[in-house]
Amino acid sequence: MTPAASTVRTNALSPDESVARRERRGLVRSGAVVLGLRLLISGLMFGLQMIVARVLGLSEFGVYAYAMAWVQTLTVVGKFGVDSASLRYVSAHLARGETSLLSGFLQWSEHLTLRLSLLLGVGLILLVPLLVSSGQTSLRMSLWLGALLLIPTVSQALRQSQLRAVGQVWQSLLLIAVWPALAMSIASILFVALDGRVLAPMIMGTQLFAVTFCWGLATWLRLRTSLGTVTTIPGDTRKQDWSRTSLTFVGVAVAVHLKDHMGVMLGGTMMDTDSAGVLAITERFAGVALLGVESLNLYTAPKFAAMHARGETDKLWSLVRSSRLIGLAFAVPVSLAVWLISFPLLGLIETGFQAGRPVLAVLLIGAIVRAIAGPVAYALSMSGRETTTLAGTLIGVGVNFVMSLLLMPWLGLMGLAIASLLTNIVWAVFIHVQWKRPVAA
Repeated sequence: MTPAASTVRTNALSPDESVARRERRGLVRSGAVVLGLRLLISGLMFGLQMIVARVLGLSEFGVYAYAMAWVQTLTVVGKFGVDSASLRYVSAHLARGETSLLSGFLQWSEHLTLRLSLLLGVGLILLVPLLVSSGQTSLRMSLWLGALLLIPTVSQALRQSQLRAVGQVWQSLLLIAVWPALAMSIASILFVALDGRVLAPMIMGTQLFAVTFCWGLATWLRLRTSLGTVTTIPGDTRKQDWSRTSLTFVGVAVAVHLKDHMGVMLGGTMMDTDSAGVLAITERFAGVALLGVESLNLYTAPKFAAMHARGETDKLWSLVRSSRLIGLAFAVPVSLAVWLISFPLLGLIETGFQAGRPVLAVLLIGAIVRAIAGPVAYALSMSGRETTTLAGTLIGVGVNFVMSLLLMPWLGLMGLAIASLLTNIVWAVFIHVQWKRPVAA
């Protein structure tokens, strides 16, 4: 054998290695497209938060942020985990060609979420006078308008998941991009027209209009996919299986929401709404570092479900590892960039927000920890181990709640930020340990 031939043979890749490299390149290309769209969306969402904070000022923005924290929690409950279950079951039923079951699942999920979100909205409207004093008119009105937000928000989220499950990722992202752009435009017009005298309920009303418009757009987009014809077919049902899975998913979703946003709710309740506003805006800044992981999750979640349905466990975990590295490579430099530009940006809104910069540093470290965990939680949930994800998230909620109560009286907002960081560390360690365990096909 000649030296040249030996070199060629030595450098040749095995078939498995070639496939793995092609998969990674495909993942990077797809992730780059989704990331580009997510950057656009996050820019719009970030711009909306900046404009709303600038338009309202610290006190009214605190009212808005506090009201939205509670409304978003009810929205998570209203979805009943059906948005996450859609990623799993729509993808799996399509992969197996189970059209009748797919039709049944779509009809069941629509009816369930509509009734539940309507019930929660009415309940919130009735409870507001009991929860908020009559002197807090702005907060009362904001919560009432938030109750009206529940139905279109839940329905839009469900349709976004259905679009993602059938591979229409960019259409689902379009829905996320339209409403903040619309809300930002209307808020700016209100600010000019009212000479700066804008209150939190006005912004809530603007958001209600924008989300309702996107609800209609989402319905139209879904009708243009294969799902639009599937719903006309009489469907078989597995309500017990779907309900059990969705109940676990809603537990995960509520726990994740509480784990990530408990600081705003506790700060607004036990400190003041100004503190809730500062923490909310710093959380928005820190969230930029997670764009890479979140973008990959949009692309990979339905693939995890389909791979598990086909028994392709090795491919599933290979995709997890690649996604993890790409998300972390994005999070570290972006966290540094966000920290460097945060001081002037916070000052542009209002000088009172600059007090949150030390808090932001801690939250950015937490974002990097979450990026290390990567898409493992999604992979576990999409492959039949959603109870494991739920257990890890509930542990995180408990850690966050206890540490927040211990640290907030001494350290204020910094105590809430440290509690969030400790929560992310505990959660990431738990998820990593579970990732090492084999997943049943």
